[in-house]
Amino acid sequence: MTACDRSIRAALLKQGYDVPVIDTVPMTVLIAAALVDLGLSQSKTTYPTPREKPVAGFDLPSLRKPAAAE
Repeated sequence: MTACDRSIRAALLKQGYDVPVIDTVPMTVLIAAALVDLGLSQSKTTYPTPREKPVAGFDLPSLRKPAAAE
């Protein structure tokens, strides 16, 4: 999708439409960066952190760091 804004704008100009066309990929990245800079995130009430669930086929205790020797 990136850089297709130029060809779309050129096609519209040929048909007599002089309108701005926004490239969606850079715009999406800029909006996401702005939200991060503002410190915004999803609602913790509506979307709480999920509880820890067992994963079939993985031995999670063996993947954790060993306890420090006392």
